[in-house]
Amino acid sequence: MVRIPCNGCSFANLATILRCIRCNETLDDKDKIKYLCDQVMGVQTRYAELEESNEALTASVAALMQREAHLVAKERRCDVIMVDVQCIAISLENNKFKVQDEDFKNPQQKREAISK
Repeated sequence: MVRIPCNGCSFANLATILRCIRCNETLDDKDKIKYLCDQVMGVQTRYAELEESNEALTASVAALMQREAHLVAKERRCDVIMVDVQCIAISLENNKFKVQDEDFKNPQQKREAISK
């Protein structure tokens, strides 16, 4: 509950009472309204600040999610490229064995080529 300070003794009284609990001085309604309006303005200002920070935070989260999606896409592309590189390496390895097999099939031609 909101408490309003007394003009006489500065004791914080409830906003709904007519007289100060400590010094029994009458609390001015204009002062109550002014104090309550100041508090409402403070709450509204704080709410606006929180709303702005929430919007900034939402934008930051969206940017982070977008970056994460880009990184996942890059990782998938890297995986595809790695599979392609592995296929090429296997193909080259198979070619190497084919060439070696051909050399063993016809050793006479190989000797003649070396001797020339």
